[in-house]
Amino acid sequence: RPPRSTLFPYTTLFRSVFRLRTRELMVVAAFISICYGLMLALLIHLRPEAVDLRLTMLRWGAITVILLWFALMGGYISRLRKELKATKSAIEDMAMHDELTGTFNRRYLMETLQREKSRCDRIGAKFCVCMVDLDFFKVVNDTFGHQVGDEVLRAFSRHTLQGFRGADCFGRYCGEEFMLILLDTTREGARIKAERLRSDTEKLAFANLPPEVKLTTSIGVAEYRPGEDIEETQRRADAALYKAKEAGRNRVELEAVAVAE
Repeated sequence: RPPRSTLFPYTTLFRSVFRLRTRELMVVAAFISICYGLMLALLIHLRPEAVDLRLTMLRWGAITVILLWFALMGGYISRLRKELKATKSAIEDMAMHDELTGTFNRRYLMETLQREKSRCDRIGAKFCVCMVDLDFFKVVNDTFGHQVGDEVLRAFSRHTLQGFRGADCFGRYCGEEFMLILLDTTREGARIKAERLRSDTEKLAFANLPPEVKLTTSIGVAEYRPGEDIEETQRRADAALYKAKEAGRNRVELEAVAVAE
């Protein structure tokens, strides 16, 4: 079994491998080598008869080389660890966000709905779902091209994100259809917020569109009812959205209220 004095440099450096960069590890390795050399020099000075000078110097040289190798490999491992962490973060971001608009994607929206359902069933809170559709968006794509259409989607998304609380959840559901999840909000509160979004969108100006071209939205609002499947809440929000479209678009419609209410 190697003596404790021989193991000390390795254990010290091992603890630093995942925390320090190559240059910092080289400094640590040099410091350990110098300290180890001073310890051997002191031992030679105090007990020269107990020390094999040739073997001691050979051991010191070997330890120094190994420490430097550990520093280089440790720096490489540290860089790999940081790259993996950055890659993991990027993958997680891609799994949550829509690539075009930067808003939350459909998968994340559905996960949020399920979490809110569980929370509301547990503590009796309220939340609302708003389905938001850009009116006649196909005309924008067909007339001005898909690149302009993509920029319109991005601009609309940026504007919408600026107008809501951080606790609320907004994302692209599919195509030109978006979903807004309003937490701790009643149906009437959701209607007010949806109406503000509709009104603000109507006033938006887009750099790549002629001034006379205005973007409008149709919005359907539904409040979650405790105990129901989240698909039912969505179905009622979709029905309200279709009602808004059939009524002429550029309007907000609430879900149909049950007779029992």
